[in-house]
Amino acid sequence: PRTVGFDSFEGIPASLDIPPYVWVIDDRVEELPSATVKGSAHRRKEGGGFWREGDAGPSFRHDAILPRIGQVSARFIRQEHPGTGPPFFLYVPLTAPHTPWLPGEEYRGSSEAGHYGDFVVHVDAVLGEILAAIEDTGQSENTLVVFTSDNGSHWPTSDTERWNHAANGDLRGQKADIHEGGHRVPMLVRWPGRVQPGTVSDETVCLVDWFATCRSIAGADEAAEAGEDS
Repeated sequence: PRTVGFDSFEGIPASLDIPPYVWVIDDRVEELPSATVKGSAHRRKEGGGFWREGDAGPSFRHDAILPRIGQVSARFIRQEHPGTGPPFFLYVPLTAPHTPWLPGEEYRGSSEAGHYGDFVVHVDAVLGEILAAIEDTGQSENTLVVFTSDNGSHWPTSDTERWNHAANGDLRGQKADIHEGGHRVPMLVRWPGRVQPGTVSDETVCLVDWFATCRSIAGADEAAEAGEDS
């Protein structure tokens, strides 16, 4: 991320089910991937959550990553942008509810929709941690928050029947399908004073549109030759 304009970065180099399993700070790994972890089967196959075998840092734990992302994000706001400096842009690509499904112990059994539902509850808690940091630093009134997803849930009809829960609502299909259930996702926006609570828009939006939107909000040159598909 630092090669494309971000000032700092903390996170993992890929999806949490793809090695190497390491935590990266800026452009360095926290630990060299000198260990190896065995692969894990999907929850649907009575596995630990699904991840591929591969190299890993000696102390890397899959279930510790989502909580750490929340902690790092809140710390960034509270310590580096406590409301007294310039505006900030924080991009938080969560590892959940993508595989591996690893809800924290305090969230297990909370959803009545299995590991996946519990993991979504855990996601809510992480988002709440970030929102609390924004509010505690007095920035909730002038901060634009966008919460969305890159694709629909991987939730076959058998899961809907088993858990009596339709993760993609009434849309046909799921992740990797051509149908709307694979591509039409929730997008929630909070911007006090600019977006009225309870507002609903039926306009078609694609995630690439946010590039031009953010550029416009920031007052950047609209004629700049960047984000031509936005």
